[in-house]
Amino acid sequence: MKHKVRSHAVAALSRLAIFTIALNISLNSSFADPFFEIGEGTGTSWTQAIASGNVVPVTSGAGLTTAAISYYDDRLTADPALDGYALQTSTLIPDTLETDGYSEAHTAMRMEWPVTGNSDPGNDILDIAAWEYQYPDKAPQNLSDSFLQVSILAREGVSDLSVELIDINGKTKGWFKEGPVTESWGTVTFDTDIIGDQNSFKGKRDLGFDIEQVVKIRFDETWRGKVYNYTIAQNAWGKVILTPEPATLVLLALGGLILAKRRT
Repeated sequence: MKHKVRSHAVAALSRLAIFTIALNISLNSSFADPFFEIGEGTGTSWTQAIASGNVVPVTSGAGLTTAAISYYDDRLTADPALDGYALQTSTLIPDTLETDGYSEAHTAMRMEWPVTGNSDPGNDILDIAAWEYQYPDKAPQNLSDSFLQVSILAREGVSDLSVELIDINGKTKGWFKEGPVTESWGTVTFDTDIIGDQNSFKGKRDLGFDIEQVVKIRFDETWRGKVYNYTIAQNAWGKVILTPEPATLVLLALGGLILAKRRT
């Protein structure tokens, strides 16, 4: 009897060990292709992400998404003092030490873009800048059942933040937040399956957007030039992490467990 109990205990421990190994296998194999992590404390620096072509600046000629246009049109309607908005070309400076107004410092990617509103005292516009995470060869990815975590330092003058998922047909689903913001480091997590508002961000979605065919993720910020007397706007991105939801992690691990058992 004792021998049987001991055998069951050994078998249980073996299954637990295999499960743990399978979980690690699943997170570091083709199962985890859509998922990534960039920035401080992760395995990929901003310099590496830019060099690999995954992180790219958005130019003024790229144009805004329809979701973004809808959001900024709403901003103009709500604030008659605004004269318009324009997408500017961003410059990305990787792995710089960025300190907020409370002396909290992190290694981050700084994004800079020109402020046009100050060139004309009578022109109060929103200057928009963005960067994108692009999947290799823009291969479509299934981002359902995922969490997107973003660490960001929004400098004084930033008036809007947003994150947009863009599918293979250019249709988008995103979340937008109007400032003003406090000049401090903060982290926000998005559930990619949510269509509407979340975390005080307003949800926008194109009809026909396909979350199983995402090719890139766009990260936007807006500077209201007339409010603050700057010619160059800037902010900092500490880290960006896309992970499966916990339930998906369990399924991945179970799949790895089945594979491991078949190999034994």
